[in-house]
Parts: sequence; C-alpha cells; structure tokens
Amino acid sequence: MILKKFQFLIFFIFITIINIINSQDLVFRTNYGEWNDPKNWNPQRIPTLNDISQVPPSLTAINSATKILSNQLHVGANNVVSNSFLYTFYGIQSQYLVIYFGAFVFVDIQNDPSQDNLYAMDIDYIVTNGDIRLNGSIFYAPNTYIQSVYGLDFIYNSYYQIDVFEGAQALIFAQGSEVSITMLYFEQQSNFTSYSSNVLFNPKGYIELHSGSRFEFHDSTFTCYGYITLMDYDSSMYFQNTKVRILDNSTSFIIRESQLIIDGCPDVVSDKKFFTSGAQNTLFGILDSNVVFTEKSQFNNASSFIVFNSVFQTHQGFYFYSNTSGLFQDSSMQIYGDFEGFDNTYFEFKNSNVTISNKLYSSDNRILGLTDHSVLLFNQSNVVLDSNLLTIGESLLVAVDSKFDIYDNGLFSGNSIVQLNDTVFDVHGLFTCQNSSTFVSFDSKITVEGSTSFYNQSMYSFNYVDFTVNGYFYDDTHSEEILNSFHHSNLTIKGVYVNNGGFYFNYSSLACNGQFLNSGEFNAIESDISLSKTLTNEANILMENSTLTITSGSLVMKGEANLTLVNSNVEILNGQVLLDTTGSVINLYNSTLINRDGSLTFNGDIIVNKDAALTNNAKIVLTSNVLLNNENGTETFKNTGELNIENPLQSIRDSNATSILVHLVNENGSIKIARETIMLNLDQNNSTLQMKLDNLTLSIQNNLNSVKDSISFTVGENRSSLINVNKEANIENSTLIIRVPSNLSNEPKNTTLITYSKLSGSGFSNVQFKSYDPVTGEEKDLDNCKHSVQVSQSSMGLLLNSGDSCSKKSASIPTGGIIGIVCGVVALAAVVGVVIHFRNKLPKSMRLKYRLKELSKTQTESATQGN
Repeated sequence: MILKKFQFLIFFIFITIINIINSQDLVFRTNYGEWNDPKNWNPQRIPTLNDISQVPPSLTAINSATKILSNQLHVGANNVVSNSFLYTFYGIQSQYLVIYFGAFVFVDIQNDPSQDNLYAMDIDYIVTNGDIRLNGSIFYAPNTYIQSVYGLDFIYNSYYQIDVFEGAQALIFAQGSEVSITMLYFEQQSNFTSYSSNVLFNPKGYIELHSGSRFEFHDSTFTCYGYITLMDYDSSMYFQNTKVRILDNSTSFIIRESQLIIDGCPDVVSDKKFFTSGAQNTLFGILDSNVVFTEKSQFNNASSFIVFNSVFQTHQGFYFYSNTSGLFQDSSMQIYGDFEGFDNTYFEFKNSNVTISNKLYSSDNRILGLTDHSVLLFNQSNVVLDSNLLTIGESLLVAVDSKFDIYDNGLFSGNSIVQLNDTVFDVHGLFTCQNSSTFVSFDSKITVEGSTSFYNQSMYSFNYVDFTVNGYFYDDTHSEEILNSFHHSNLTIKGVYVNNGGFYFNYSSLACNGQFLNSGEFNAIESDISLSKTLTNEANILMENSTLTITSGSLVMKGEANLTLVNSNVEILNGQVLLDTTGSVINLYNSTLINRDGSLTFNGDIIVNKDAALTNNAKIVLTSNVLLNNENGTETFKNTGELNIENPLQSIRDSNATSILVHLVNENGSIKIARETIMLNLDQNNSTLQMKLDNLTLSIQNNLNSVKDSISFTVGENRSSLINVNKEANIENSTLIIRVPSNLSNEPKNTTLITYSKLSGSGFSNVQFKSYDPVTGEEKDLDNCKHSVQVSQSSMGLLLNSGDSCSKKSASIPTGGIIGIVCGVVALAAVVGVVIHFRNKLPKSMRLKYRLKELSKTQTESATQGN
C-alpha cells in the first residue's frame, strides 16, 4: 500500500511540475470569500490542477467564514517571507497538499476537529519540501500520509527555521496513517499523537519537545534515526503497544525535566546513548514491555527510572548519578556492562531478576557498584553477576528474601554497609570487606568459593546464618573491641582461619578444615568449635559453655597467649597441645581439657580452677606447671595415656621444677619424670611411674596411692631417684623396678628410694631389675636375683642375696653385658647386702649409710622370699 502511494505521489509531482510550466498563476485577491467563488480570484476563475495558487504576502487575516474545498492545494515560492498561506478556524479538504521548498503553511484552527469534521485536515497525502508550521492549533489528519523530503542543507540554512512543527496544541494521526518526518520541534504544550500508524523520522533530523509538549503513540510503529530530546517543563513521550526502533548510535536520546513512558510495548529497541538530566520530574517508565538499549544508559540529576512487569536490556552499561532513583518490580533486567550508582542515588528491585554479564561485547570484568552514599535494595529478587560487586563511599546495599550469584569478586569498602536478610549469597571468587565497612546478615546462607577477608577495622555480624568459605577466612580488622560476631550461626571454613580482630561467637558452630591462627580476641559462648588441623593461639581465647574439638591437629599456645575455659570442654583427638613459651597459660574453670589420641607439650602453665578437669588419653609432654586456683576439691588431672615431665629448653624456662597442684590420677597410663617435680596427690591404678634419671626427686605434698602399679627408680653411681611423700604412701600389690646403669661399679652403695610419714598396703609384690645404657638409653631386663622385702608401718627394706641365682643369664641380653651387670650387682650384694632401703624420713646421713647389720636376723628370716 505504501509503495503504491509513493508511486502515485511521484507521478503526481511529475504531472504537477509539467502543469506548472504551462499554467497561469491565479491570485486569491480578497480577504473575504470562498475558494469556489471565481470573484475571489484573479483571473476570475476557480483554480484547477493546472494552476498554482499564490496568496499575497499581505494576507494576515481571513474572514472567519472562509472555507476552502479543493482537490489540490499548492503553496510554493522561492522566498519564505513572501509566500505563505494563512487559514483560520476551518479545516482543509483536499486530496493533496504539496508544500514546495522554501514555503510556509500556517494553519490556525481554533475549533476542535473531533466535534466537527469541517475543522479536520482531510488530506490523503502531504508532501513537505518546506515547513508546516502549526501556531497554537489542533492539527487532525486521519488516514493521511505525510512525507518530509527536504534535506540537511535546509536544516542549517540561515534563512529558515530548523523546526517542522512548532507550538502546536495537537498533531494527531489516526488509524492507517503513514508519516515520514525529518524533524519535529514542539513548544508550548503541543501534542503529537499517533493511533495505529507508522511514523518514520528520517536520518539527519531530530525530535525536540519543550514546555509541556506531549508525544504519544498507540498501537503504532515508531522509527527514528535522528536524535531525540525531551526538554524541560514536563514534556513527555508515551508509547503504548507500539513497536519502537530508535536507530543510529551516533546520536543520543536525552530526557531533561520530562517523562518517557513505554507501556505495553513488546518490542522496543534503541541504538542510541540514553541520558536523563534535570530536576526531580524527569522520569523514564517501562510498563509491561520488552526494551533493549544497545548503548549505555545514564541517569543524572534527580531523575527517576521505574520498571513494572517488563524486560529491560542494556548492552553498554547502566549508570545512576546525582540523586537519581529507580524502582524495578516484577521485572527482569539484563546488563551487558557495568551497573553503577554514584552520589546519593537510590535503586530498588522487587520480585525481579537481575543479570550483569561481560560476555556479549568484552571479556573485561564488569561491576555492580555503589559509591557516594548510594543505596541499592533487593527484595525477593534473583541477582546473577558475571561481574564484580563493589560498594564504597558510605553506600548501602540491602537484600531481603533474595538470591545472589556473584561469579567474580565481592568488595565492600569505604564505610559502606551491606545487609542480607533471608538471602542466599554465593560468591564464586574472592570476598573482601575493608576500610571500616560493615557486613550484616540475618537468616541467610552465604557461600564464598574463594577466600574471605576483613581488613582495616571493617565489621561483620551474622545472625542465624550459614556461612561457608571454601578458601581461607582472614580477619585482620585489628579491633581493640569485640565488634565482629556470629549469633546462632554456622561458620564452615575449608581453608585456613586467621583472626586478628575482635570476634564474638555466640550459640554458633565453627568447623574449620585448615589451621586456625588467633592473634586477636576470640570469644565463644554456648558454641561448638571443630578443627581438623592446628589451632595456634597468640593472644586470647575465651570459651564459656562451649566445646572445642581438634581432630587431627594441635593446640599451640605462643607468646603471652591465654586460653580460658569456663564450663567448657576441649578435646584433642589426634594431635598435639603445645604451650610454646612460659608466658602462655591455659585456665580451666569447671572445664575439661582432654587429650584423646594426641601429643601435648606444655611449656606454659595450665591453671585448673574449681570443678575443672584435665584429661590425657594419649601423650602429654609437660615442662611447665598445672596450677590450681579456687579449689573446690573436685579438680583432677586424669592420665590414661602417656605423661612425660621433661626439662624445657633453657631459652624457654629457667625454673627447676614442674608443679602439678591438682589431684593427678594415673589410670592405665604411664608417667615418665625427667625433671624435678612437685605433685599435690598421686593416685595410680594399673599404671606405671618411672623416674628416668638418678638425680630426680618427686615430691608429693599429700598422699601417694599405688595399686597394682609399677614404680621404676633409677640408681646411679652415687645417687638414685627419690619419691618423697609428705603424708601417707599406700602401696598395694605393686611392682618395684630397679634400673641400674650397665657400667655400674662394684663399690658398695646405699640409697633411699621412697620416704613417707606413713606406710600402708601390702607393699611391692614383685621386684624387677633392669639395666640401661647411659649413652644410648637402651634398656634390658636382668635376672631376678634372690631378694627379701620387709614391710612395717615404719619401714620397707629390700635385701639382695649373693649366690648363683644372680648370675643366671637372660636370653634377651648379650652375654658380655650380663656378666658386667651381674657381677656388679653380686659384688654390691656380697659386700653391702642391701642395695635399696625404704625408710620413714631418715636423716640424710643415715639414708646414705644404712648397713646390713641394722637388719636383725629375725627380720631377715621372716621376710618374704622372691625370685
């Protein structure tokens, strides 16, 4: 249809030109009259198709009753000033209206054409080589094809205006119209309306709306190549159920103090850069539409962007500046580029989907960014960021009942605040919070595939949150106060955990698969902590009503570190506890420290407060003290594994003794003492106690209770190890082991192994002899020589008898070693008789010189015999 109309139009123009050459000009010579009255024309005849109608330039007022009816209306001249046609009040009925280059048509229709068709522009074709200027009129052109064919030269010609339509109240195209325009310029509340029409704005032109002008399309097709500007005073552009194509990315689409509404449009594409500016009444709204901007979109100066139930794409970024705001509800947004808010902007998503991707045009990383007090809210929305998330400059990001997938990194910085409520937040890269920023979350699930870091006095608080970090978790906030916290939450760290801030863990659980290094303040209240590897504490850890389990790592205390347990339990399953320096301390208040299957080395003190307990099921190396504070009578140190009391390195500790000032229970365990030791009480059952060196003293302030145990003493050349029991020693059915060096000389020696105030029990039911190499420490069993043991309330004596029984060989000892050891023992027994004597606190001189003659024959004969 359009092609036929164009063909007809071209033919018509050609015929018209021919007729112009052969025609005679007619002049409408009166101010009053009708078109079809020959008296009004010079010559006096009604114009035909062969005539060109020229109106004198002095015609400025026409009779209000004037009515023009014609098949053709031509206005043309070479000078814009001297050739014009002014028509007032009534419409024009004509098949063609052709406006030649340089001519003007002024239409000043004051009445409403919708009330009377006489006021309508009933023209099939309007071809404009010049201007149609509508001054304060209603221009109604149903079923009209309008074409503007002048070019760039005319637009910038200094003789002519650059506008096409200026100051019109209404420009209406009804159903079936096809309009082709180069430029549209509206002022003073003019209207342009299209119903079910096709409107084309040609290249090298523009659309400008001013002073409350309105541009409307209903059920139409709109195509524009030139730039579009909506200027000031509430001008507006409205598309309803219209196909929109805004082409040519070399020009821009600008809204300033105006409104652009796209309503119910399924196919809107703009290739222009889009900008808004101006005061708060600048608005871009998208309703029930599908809109694609292939260039970047930028909102400035308090403008607003509202989207409802729509799909919006922008391919080169989306930017908010200077107090702008946006609302995106029940919609979907896809941004191939950056999404950034600057300088007090506000944007909210409700029940919407947001995707930011860098895959369409570039492989560069993209950003969803906020800065300068900007605010971004997500409510019941899904956010997929193939980009980085960045908040800086005291900005605020809030997500409620939403889901985030961030495939690059997240960075919160510069005093920004991020709050998640009932939200799933997944970061596939790194997550960092720094420079006094705050991260707060409630009832949410957070997963970071990379690592998580908090720096420079940033703060975080998580309430009813599941937080999983597949990399490391690094808190380097250096806070002097406890500001960072987990409440009723779960923290899972698959890498290393470093805390160098103030951390509060309340009714929560921590599971860490890597090492945990604490050099700050770590408080756990009513919480469970499970570590797969080593916990190294260089500062302070406080646990109240909590549990700490280390499955395969160690607990290491360094420097002036302090671990305080209140109503708590610490369990080492398969690792070590190392108090690395003398300044490190473990405090137990009604708590237990259990070494299940590991190795503990204590170079610093363990302080056991009332109702607390220390348990070793594996191995403890103790070079420091286990001290008691606020005794309640139930404090214990239970050993069912191996307890080694050793000398520390000289650089670590200069003290001479280890003190265990809690009740030590050695049950089915072993205690090896290699340094001076002080104990409060010692209960042994089916256990071993070994004095490894010949110059050691074990001082027990209260009682020794030994049942079915073995107690091993080491005898040297001039001395032996000693157990000094201040009160009662109860020895029941135990074994005495005598360790002598393999190079022991044959000279007579007397020594005392145990002193006590009171002796009870049946004593030692068995005596064994071993030799050891002082250099290599290798230990071998010796034959049991004939010996006699005498026990009374005041003394316990051991007599080695000389004879062949002491020289029998042991199958497990080389012959050369046996001869030297046995001869030494035999010589000692033959000359001295008694090698070991237990006596009730004898004076030192008497203990070292006790003689065989002091044992009566009666005592010897009544003594118990053994092999």
